[in-house]
Formats: sequence, C-alpha cells, structure tokens
Amino acid sequence: MMSINATFMKTPSMKLILKLTLTLFLSCFCQAVFSVDVNNSEWDKKLQQADQLKSSRADKLSEILLQLEPQLDKFTHKQRYFYIYLSAYDKTYKGQINQAISLHQEVDENSQDTELSYRSKISLVNLYALQQKWLEGYVYLEKISLQRKEIKNLQIRHQGLMVSAVFYNEIEEYGMSIKLTQQLLDENVSGRNLCVTLSERVKARFALSNIDVLQKEIDEAINSCLIVNEKVIVNILRSYIASSYLDHNQPEKLIDLLEVHHQEMKDSPHNLLILKTDSLLAAAYLQTNNLDKAMENALAVIQHPDAAQYFKGVVRAYKVLAAIARQQGNNDLALEYQDKYISFKESFFAQNQAKQLAVASAKYQLSEKDNQILLLSKQEQISRLALKNQRQLIIVWSVALIAFFMLVFFWFYRKHAHRELLRQKQVNWELLELDKLKDRILTNTSHELRTPLNGIIGLSELILLDYEKNIEDELIEYIRLIGKCGTRLALIVSDILELAQLKSGRHKFYFEKFDFSELIHEANLLCSPLVDPKVSVSYQQDHQEIILVSDEQKVLQVIYNLLGNAIKFTHEGSINIRCELKDDFLWVYIKDTGIGIPEDKIESVFNGFEQVDNSNSRKYEGTGIGLAISREIIHGLGGKIYLKSQLGLGTEACFSLPVSPTTE
Repeated sequence: MMSINATFMKTPSMKLILKLTLTLFLSCFCQAVFSVDVNNSEWDKKLQQADQLKSSRADKLSEILLQLEPQLDKFTHKQRYFYIYLSAYDKTYKGQINQAISLHQEVDENSQDTELSYRSKISLVNLYALQQKWLEGYVYLEKISLQRKEIKNLQIRHQGLMVSAVFYNEIEEYGMSIKLTQQLLDENVSGRNLCVTLSERVKARFALSNIDVLQKEIDEAINSCLIVNEKVIVNILRSYIASSYLDHNQPEKLIDLLEVHHQEMKDSPHNLLILKTDSLLAAAYLQTNNLDKAMENALAVIQHPDAAQYFKGVVRAYKVLAAIARQQGNNDLALEYQDKYISFKESFFAQNQAKQLAVASAKYQLSEKDNQILLLSKQEQISRLALKNQRQLIIVWSVALIAFFMLVFFWFYRKHAHRELLRQKQVNWELLELDKLKDRILTNTSHELRTPLNGIIGLSELILLDYEKNIEDELIEYIRLIGKCGTRLALIVSDILELAQLKSGRHKFYFEKFDFSELIHEANLLCSPLVDPKVSVSYQQDHQEIILVSDEQKVLQVIYNLLGNAIKFTHEGSINIRCELKDDFLWVYIKDTGIGIPEDKIESVFNGFEQVDNSNSRKYEGTGIGLAISREIIHGLGGKIYLKSQLGLGTEACFSLPVSPTTE
C-alpha cells in the first residue's frame, strides 16, 4: 500500500495539482488580507470626509453615513465609535437632541480614543446648553477641564476652551470665561477661532464693565470677525453697543447703529439676535416718540415663533407696547400689555434663578464627590462623612422646600392681587383718566413689592414677641436679622420707587415759603446722633434770614442725604455747612474732611446703586441711591448739584436752588 502511494506521489500530475492548490490558497489569503486593508483605508477616508463636512454640509454627512451603515459590523473599535460620534451630529441636525445626547454619552463612556471622547464631551456641553440643562452641562464642563491636559491636538483643545468660555458666559461666570479666552489668545488662535474668542471675551467683560472702557476691544473683535465673514457674531457685538446706548439714554445713536444692519440681522439664522435687535429698536423708537416704528418692532418680537426663548426681549417689547397704548388712550390694551410684561418679567427672573440653582447644585455635587474620594481613603472618617452628607442633604431639601412654598405663596398672592385689580377697575372705570392709570400701576407695583416685605417683618416680630423665651439664642438672632433685612429692603424699595418717579417726571413738588436756616437746624438735629465725637459740625450763612419758595420736605431730604454722607465718611476733623445768595439763587456747600472720593468715581456716584467701593466686602453700607435721588430733586426744583473731592482729603458737596420758582 505504501509503495503504491509513493509511486502515485511521484507522478507529474500529482505534483502539478499540489502546486496549483498551494498557489490558490496563498492567493486567496493575500487577497483577503489586502481587501481588509483596502476597505479599512476607504472607510477611514469616508469617516474623515464626513467629519470635515459635519458643520457645513449636513445633507452630505447623512449621505456618507448611509453609505457606511451596512459595513458597521466590520468596523474596528475606533471606526465604530467615530461613526457613532458622527451619527450624533446627524441626529442633532435633524432635531433629535435626546438621541444625539445618548450617542455622545456612549462614545464618551466606551471609546478608547481620548480625543474622540473629549470631542463628545464638548458636544454634550453644547447640547445641554441648547436644552438649558445647566446642571448636566456643568458636569461635563468639569470633565472637559480635567481632561484638557491629555489632548495633544491643538485645534481640539482650542475647541474645548471656546465651548467652555461660551458656557461660562451663559451661566454668568464671567471671570472663568475671561480666563479661558485669555488662554486662547496666549496660544495665538487665528481665523474663526480668534473671532469667537474675542467676541466671548467682550461678552464677559461687557457684563462686568462699562461699554466705553471696552470700545477698543469691541472694534478689535468686529474687525477679526469681518475678516472671516462672521456677520452674525459682528451683529451680536453691535447689539452690545446698542444696549449701552439704551442704558445711557442715547436712542438716536442706537437707531443709527442698528437700522443700517437691521435687514442683515433679520436674514441671519440667529433668532435670539433678531429678537434682541427688534426689542432694542422698539425701546429706542419709543424714547424718540416714533410710536409707529416702536410698535412695529415690538410686535415683531412678541409674534416671533421663538419669542419664548428670549424673555428679556419679550419683557422689553411688552413694556414698550404698554407705554404706547397708554399714550394713545387705550387703557384696556395698556393694562393687558402691562399684565403680560409683569408675567414675562417674572418668568425671566425664574429662568435665571433656575440656571443659578442648577449651577450651584452641580458645584455642590462635584465638590461632594471630591470630598468622598478624600474621606473614603481614611476608614476612621467614614462615619463623619456620612453625617456631613446627611446634614448637607437636609439643607438642600430645606432650601428647595422654602423656595417651593415661597413660589406657591407668590403665585396665590399674585392671583389675588390680579383679581383685586380687575375689581377696582370695574368699580372705578368711569372715574379713571390717563394720568390716574399711570399712578395706579405705580401704586399697585409698590403694593406688590411691599406687602411680602411687611409680612416678613411682621412675622419675625410676632415670633420674637410670642416665642422668644422658648427659642435658642442663635435662632433668635437669625429671626432678628430677617426682620432687619426686611426693614432695610422695604426702605430700598421706597427709594427705588421715588427715584423712578423723579426720573420719569411724574413726581409733584409742593412749593411753599419757609426759612432755610430753620431747615438746616432741623437737619442738624436729625443727624447729630450719628456724628463721631472726634468731628465738629459748623454752619455759617452770609445773610441773617434766607427765605425760599420751594418744596421744604424735598430740600430737607437733600440736605439730610448730603449731610448724612459727610457724617458717614468722616471719622475725625470737621464738617462745615455754608450758604450764600447769588443772582436769585441760594448756594449751599457741605464740606467735610472725610475719606474722599477718587476722581474717576465722582460722576458715577450720582448714578443709582453706585458706590465708590462696590465690592462684596465693602466697609460702608448703603444702596448708593441717595445721591441719585438728591440730584433728581435738585434738577426738578430748577437747581444744580455737583461734588468736588480728593481721596484722603475730604469732599465738598454743592447745590443751588432758585429763591423763587421760575414760571414759563
């Protein structure tokens, strides 16, 4: 048998068959291996092409993904998750945000490619910001920050820094945004990245600074964006300038700036920019008394499909429409717009509160996680950690419950106030005129603000009166603090309302004849308990008797404010009050040897809520509204007021009043 097999193997035909078989096997093997390599190379090219087109050609992205889908089972691990990452982008463009988030989370959790995982985190921050889920977005923002050092690709790292800066601006943590944009500038970003970086830095600094200080930076950002044809960002930067013009009561400048680019803004896909532009123009046209244009722009805001996404613009639009309706004598419509203005303003406030609460909660959770890592490494501290967590959880839930009950209370109270307003309107309808409608709105607004404050003050006093002996000393101090804070806030509300009336010209002055010397004496008596023992107060006047015809109480309020400031900021030395008559005007000078005011702050202290030291740790309390009220009173009475001061040497406040009111 062996002999037969050996003979057979030696035959030429058998050798040929073996050679052919071996050649065929090697050919098939090489072809299979080569085919896999070719396919992988082709798939990588397709995936890279889709990645490059994902931001500019959403239709092409979908087309490439459909071509690659049948081969998904043959992909490598890296290719598979690259495909999932691109599919998440495709879902985003199709409006399937939740599905896109799930896909990005899958990539972040399972991809072995560090840069791809980092890119998915960046996308998750963007998507959560789009959904206004600040808590979830902040968590991924922290993950980006921790992973940033691992990213070697400069472009991807820059993308993470820019997205982080944008998100920090959205949650109003402007200091972090400025820090990140400065890091980008230090790394010499260019092109579109430079445009975005400069615009985000301007946005952060605009929220913290005066627009005049930033003019050079805004011009630089606009020029960089024009180079790369980023018209939307350029117009956003222009809107910052326009907002400043509105705040500084310069409506003509605002109109000149925005109307030139209005159509360009309307043609952009950025709906929030369109709403902001229309609302700013509406307010500006109202100030210039162009009611038709003001109404046109205000209606464009409230009728926009995405109006609910920009509460600030809608609030401004309804305020304009209410003012127009009042000027046109349409009281019903004015009241309707006023109610919507109040409603959207409350919603805007609630949205901001929710954002800040979410960010605070995220910080709390991340901080808590770090604490657990540190504490769990030490076995003997586990019990203390558990107790700490429990207490913090109780605090969080307590705050949440208090906030919930306050919101419920406010909702019921507002419904009650609204019903009362309608009832009064029905009873007094035939007796109301246009001026009385304005007064009623102001009165009701004052009532809505003061009533909850009076409730807080009254309840704190009632608790102390009835239960002081049964409550711990520490809790009593907290209750007293609540009452003091409520009282102080009530005074602030009164000052704000008075300032608003004075600025709008609705305040009425009551002129009568009085002796100015007696008024100075009364102000001295009111302020004398506050004077430091090391300070002397003196008064001198050129004439024995000074008789004025003016609003005695308002003049007393001005003297009390100015003298009170001198007393507050003077700890030793003297305060001198001097009066003199010049050309039918009385000039009053109040000079002190106090701490003084920096030269660059002299003008700004006359603005509402402005102080020399605006830091959280400032030494001197107060709202900074006294000088603003004093200026409006003096201007309303036909006089002038100004300050002269040197830091560390003292301040001289001077104002003038006509001896008799002028008549036209």
